[in-house]
Amino acid sequence: MTTGRMVVAVSVVAVTIIARNPLEQTMQRHMLMQLPMLFGAGMLFGYAAPPRKDVPAMGRGWNVQGVAGLLFASGVLATWMVPRALDAAVEHVAIDALKLLSVVAAGAIALHSWHVASTIVRTFVLGNMAWMTATIGMLLLDTLVRLCTSYGSSDQHETGIAMIALTVAGVAGAAVYALWVPRRQPA
Repeated sequence: MTTGRMVVAVSVVAVTIIARNPLEQTMQRHMLMQLPMLFGAGMLFGYAAPPRKDVPAMGRGWNVQGVAGLLFASGVLATWMVPRALDAAVEHVAIDALKLLSVVAAGAIALHSWHVASTIVRTFVLGNMAWMTATIGMLLLDTLVRLCTSYGSSDQHETGIAMIALTVAGVAGAAVYALWVPRRQPA
């Protein structure tokens, strides 16, 4: 099972490298396809490489309740939502490689941190990510100036709408899950 996840993760990263130009051709594909693909690949790497037994668990020391890891992952994703960072990634292959490595690492760290995080920490991180995504979507939608030099104003407008729709769908999905998925009873 671990080998299969590793193969899928490597394949997803390879696809994002091979299809770099088509994925980064529009702001929507860059932010709403490529970044989630890389983050998901990182999560698969995290599943394929579980924490080693001889190393202190991810929940102790620097990453108590997964807070540090989840904040790192949120910070990485927030960085790559900044229009100037997107421009730099499109214009410079080295920065694009940094984006790839940081988002994959964020996915792996987020996975391990999620497993040790409390419900309060998880709720805070998800709420923060939803708020951040919606806010950036509203900024892209409402601004009159072009924020990314690599993408046109109409592309920026469409990405703003898509980010708001993604946030609404994500919050609705989380609410449905929280309300209707039965909880396990403690033994």
